[in-house]
Amino acid sequence: MIHYTSNRWCVSVYHLSLTFHLQALRGAAAISLGAAMTALCLSICDDFVELNLVGNVFMISTTVYTTLSSFVGILVVFRTSHAYARFWDGSTLLHQMSGDWFDAASTVLSFCKYSSQDPDKIERFQQLFVRLMSLLNAMILAELEGHNVGDDLRNEDLKDSVLGAKAMTFELLHPDAIDAQYLERIKKAKHKAELVFQWIQNLIIENIVS
Repeated sequence: MIHYTSNRWCVSVYHLSLTFHLQALRGAAAISLGAAMTALCLSICDDFVELNLVGNVFMISTTVYTTLSSFVGILVVFRTSHAYARFWDGSTLLHQMSGDWFDAASTVLSFCKYSSQDPDKIERFQQLFVRLMSLLNAMILAELEGHNVGDDLRNEDLKDSVLGAKAMTFELLHPDAIDAQYLERIKKAKHKAELVFQWIQNLIIENIVS
């Protein structure tokens, strides 16, 4: 995945090595460069060798040129509008996901209102639950970025980590309160978001039974 930088006026200029990882771009670049070199050679031959290739051999009709230009223009507009629509679809789904997490967390916490358990136990459950929800949101955002989330889950260390996703630098709800062995397990897990989600489900079921 290509990681774009918002403060650059042209990403392709500063990240050529990443940009050319796209297979479609490599194919289009090869075709366009080949056509450009062919046109350059024909122009040089026509000017200096005086073969008059453009006038005698490559008789290009204005109708064909106009049709081709119109087709390319329509294609560019279509692809741009499609990319714009996909961007807003992704942005909408991302905000919808955040809203769903908030609804789920508030619903679970509201169920604790009429619990007959000890108030201290209820508070411990609520505190751990909201911290795991905050951690889950960060794990999902980091996975959507496509980054390697790094070797540590502490925000201070991840801010200085080149491999850390930007989502891992977001403020969490006191992650130090989570048991260290759980953080160590997340660090070694391949599917971090799924693991945290399973912990949340286990936490809810265990407290329902108890």
